[in-house]
Amino acid sequence: MEVNKLDFKPKNWSNHFISFSYEMGGIIYGIKRLNPDKNKSRLVEIENTFEKAFHASEWWPMYNYFYSDINKNFDFWNDINNGNAKERAKLFMEKILSKFNTYQY
Repeated sequence: MEVNKLDFKPKNWSNHFISFSYEMGGIIYGIKRLNPDKNKSRLVEIENTFEKAFHASEWWPMYNYFYSDINKNFDFWNDINNGNAKERAKLFMEKILSKFNTYQY
């Protein structure tokens, strides 16, 4: 896997990468495109493996809040300290890579 800051590009992927980003006052996570898509198409087959609903945008075919409002909500900082944030991120990536590590993405 190629790693660039908080972007993780699986070896077999050519159009997307798994990403974590500080945006909209919180930490968002999901899958990001290398190039924008004005149609905001989704990655439904990956989304359906999770019990959570995801949002889509030009750059993110699949994203949600990892932690919201981190300036007032200290759960993120506590989870960084105790390792829970790292474990959540790891489980998210493992679930995707176990089923979707193909050149299609």
